Amino acid sequence: MQNKISCIAVDDEPLSLQQITGYIKKVDMLSLEETFENGIDALNYLKTHHVDLVFLDIQMDELTGVDLIESLNETPHFIFTTAYEHYALKAFELQAFDYLQKPLSFKRFMRAVDNFLEKHSDHMQKNSQDPENTTVPQENSKTESASNGKEFIFIKTKYKMQRLSFDDIYYIKGLNNYLILKTSNETIYTIQSFKNFSQILPPENFIRIHKSYIVAIDKIDVIGKNQVFIMGENIPIGESYKQYFFNYLTDKNLLFNHN
Repeated sequence: MQNKISCIAVDDEPLSLQQITGYIKKVDMLSLEETFENGIDALNYLKTHHVDLVFLDIQMDELTGVDLIESLNETPHFIFTTAYEHYALKAFELQAFDYLQKPLSFKRFMRAVDNFLEKHSDHMQKNSQDPENTTVPQENSKTESASNGKEFIFIKTKYKMQRLSFDDIYYIKGLNNYLILKTSNETIYTIQSFKNFSQILPPENFIRIHKSYIVAIDKIDVIGKNQVFIMGENIPIGESYKQYFFNYLTDKNLLFNHN
C-alpha cells in the first residue's frame, strides 16, 4: 500500500487556515501533521521534522512564506497560497511546486494535489533511476511530426498568449509544473508539462541534456565534460543523457576532435 504524503499548513489568517486544512483532510492520500498560524513556528518545526509537502501562505507578519523557504537549508516541496498574484515570479524562482491564488476552490486545490501525487508516486517507484532516460530519442521522433514545420508557437503567460519563435529559444528549464524559457532578451514563465512541451520542439534544433533542461543546439557556446554554457549560464549534462548527447553531436558531424 502506498504511503501517505505528510504535510503541514501555514497561514496567519484563521479562516484561510481552516479552509486549507479542511481540504487536506478530504484527501485520503494526505496526512496533515501540523498547522501553524505564523511562519516562525513553522520554520522551527521544519528544522526538526521532515514533511513531504507544505501548504504555505506568502504574506504573513513577522516571517513571510518567502522568508521561511529562504531560511531553510533543506527545502521541502511546497505550494504557495496567496491572495496576491504579484508573487508568481518569486514562486517560480523559489521552485514552488504550485501557486494557488485565494479565494481557493477545492477543484484547483485538487489539481495541484493530483499533480504532486503523480510526480511523488513516479519518484518513489523509480527511485534514483532517471524516469525519462530511455525515452529521449523517442520524444525527439515524436516532436518531428508534432512540430510539423512550424517556426513559432503561442505560449500562455499570465493574461495573454505570447508568440515565441523556436529560433529565439536558447534553453528551457523545467521546475515542477512550470517552465522557464530563456531567450536572448527575456525570460518567459509558463505553466506547462516539460514532457509535453518537448514534443512540440523541432528535434533538429533542440536536445534534452538533463532531466530539467532542453537546449538549442546552435545556441551552445562551450561544451564541457559535464556541462554546456549558453549565454554565460552553466547548464549541467545529466549522467544518463551524456552518451546520447555526445553520440548525437558526433552523428551530426558537430564534434571535431583533433589528435
